[in-house]
Amino acid sequence: MNVVITGASSGLGRALDRRYANPSAVLGLIGRDAGRLKTTATACEALGAHVVCGQINVADAETVSAWIESFEVRYPIDVIVANAGISRGPDPGTRREGFASVAQQININLLGVVD
Repeated sequence: MNVVITGASSGLGRALDRRYANPSAVLGLIGRDAGRLKTTATACEALGAHVVCGQINVADAETVSAWIESFEVRYPIDVIVANAGISRGPDPGTRREGFASVAQQININLLGVVD
């Protein structure tokens, strides 16, 4: 099974990576943090999976789309888990999050899953 997971380097994404990792799996792991992504890839490889990593912020739609298209050519995708996301709140002492914070959340959590 060929699986692509965004937000693969931490939290739920990292847990899903390991659930899908097995000798017949090809995992396309997308995450922002190179160090955590490498650690996750190593753990999945230890479980027998072939791993292809993309250090990408899903807010960069053009780069994500190109990466997924390239992966798809080599490994036809069976499952995509659009898991990447962020949450924020107001800064201490403020009552509102502000436009920039809300826009970033929309860009990652909503638009980041649309291709």
